[in-house]
Amino acid sequence: MGIVAVNFFLLLFLAPLMRGGNRPIALLVLEILGLCLILSMTLSSRFRLQLSHTQMSLIGLLLAYPLLQLIPIPFEFWQALPGRELYADAMRMAGLPLHQIALPISIAPENTWQSFLALIPPVAAFVYMMSCSDDKMQNVVGFLIVIALLQATLGLMQYANGPDSLLRLGWYHAGISAAGTYANRDHLAGLLEMILPLSLALFVSTIPYQSKVVNSKRNFIARILDGSLSRISRFTIFAISSILILLGLIFTQSRSGIALGMLSIFISAIVFSYKLKNSRQTSLLFSIFIVGIMFAIEIGLVPILNRFAYEDPLKDLRWIFFGDTIHALVTFFPFGSGFGTFSQVYERFQSAEIIGVFVNHAHNDYLEWVMEGGIAVVIFIASLMLLYLMQMKKLFQCKPWYKKEYIQIGAGIGILMMAFHSLVDFNLHIPANQIFFASLLGLYFRKIEQV
Repeated sequence: MGIVAVNFFLLLFLAPLMRGGNRPIALLVLEILGLCLILSMTLSSRFRLQLSHTQMSLIGLLLAYPLLQLIPIPFEFWQALPGRELYADAMRMAGLPLHQIALPISIAPENTWQSFLALIPPVAAFVYMMSCSDDKMQNVVGFLIVIALLQATLGLMQYANGPDSLLRLGWYHAGISAAGTYANRDHLAGLLEMILPLSLALFVSTIPYQSKVVNSKRNFIARILDGSLSRISRFTIFAISSILILLGLIFTQSRSGIALGMLSIFISAIVFSYKLKNSRQTSLLFSIFIVGIMFAIEIGLVPILNRFAYEDPLKDLRWIFFGDTIHALVTFFPFGSGFGTFSQVYERFQSAEIIGVFVNHAHNDYLEWVMEGGIAVVIFIASLMLLYLMQMKKLFQCKPWYKKEYIQIGAGIGILMMAFHSLVDFNLHIPANQIFFASLLGLYFRKIEQV
C-alpha cells in the first residue's frame, strides 16, 4: 500500500475517534493529515488526478470564497454591505478613524479562516476517492463499513451498559442512547445512515442466484469451482453488517436517523431490484428487507419511536432557530456574514424566548451556509444537486450493473440520506462526517466506464 493510500486510511480511521473530530486538537490533526494527503497526491508519480473541469471549478469556488471574504475593503464600501449598518454605527460611536480602516466581508475573520482550514480534509478525501484505482476504491468501501460497524457495536454496548458506562469514554451527555465516539447521538446516526446503503449495495450485489440445474452433484462442484460458495459467504457477511449498522442506528434513538434509516432501506429495495438478474432474486431481496425491518421493530424500535408520540416535534427549539436564522440570512444576503460566523451573528437575532441559550448552529446546514455565504452558496448547492441527478441518470443507463455500479448507487443513496438529515441538524459541520460525506461524493462521482 502506497504512502497516499496509507495517509487516506489514517485520515478515515482517526476522523471519528475524538468526538467526531469536533474538538480543536482533533480538528488540527485532521487538517494536518489532509494537507499531507494533498501533498502526497501531488508528489506521487503514480497518482493521476481524475476530475472534470466542472468538478475542479466547484472545488475552486468552495476553497476560494472563504478567502475572498477575508480580503479587506475600504470602510465606505464595507458599511454599504447588507447587515453591516449596526456594526458601522457602533464603530462611529467608538470614535474610530473610519477613513483609515479597511475591513473584510466576514464579521469574524478568524472564524472564517478556521472554516477555510477545516475544508482541507474533506476536499482531500473527495479528490482521493475520485482518482484512486478501482481496487483501492473497493478497499476504502470495506474500510468505511468496518468503521461503521465498530461505531455501531460500541454504540450498542453503550446502550446495553446504561448511561454511566465506562464505554462512553467520559462523555455522558447522550444519556442511554448510543453515541459511539461522537458527542451527539444524531452525529453517530449521520455516519450510520450514510454507510448503511453502501453495506446494502454490497449485500445485494452478492445475492446468490440458481442456475437451471440446482440439485445435481455436478452443479455443486461447479459452484465450488466458479466461486459461488465464496459469493454466499460474502452475502452472509454483508447481511450481518447491514443488520448491525441498522441496529446501531436504531439505538442512537435519533428520530431523524431512524426515519432516514428506514427510508434508505426502502429506497435501496426499490432501486436495486431494478437491476437484479431475475424475479427470484427480487423476491428474495424484498423478503430479506421486510424481515430485517420486522426484526428491528421486534427488538426495540417501537419503544424508541415513542419519542415521536411523547415529544411534540413542533415544540422543538429547532423551529425557533430556523426562524431566527432566516431573519439573519435575509439581513446579510446576498454576500453573507462570513463562514464560521454563525454563533457570533445569531445572538443579534436571537428570539426573546431563548435568550440566555447559547446556539452554536442553526440545526439546518443549508440555512446556516446561506446565511454565512450568501448567493454563492445557493449556486454551489444547486450545481451539486444538478450534477447529482445527472450522475444518477448515467448510472441507471449502465447495462448491466456490476459491483462498482452497485457501490456507486449505494453511495448516492447515502449522500441523499445525509442531505435530508442536514435539513434538521448540523451533521455536515462535524469534521468526521464531512470527511465521510466527501468520500461518498468522490465515490459516487467516479467516472462511469460503461453506459
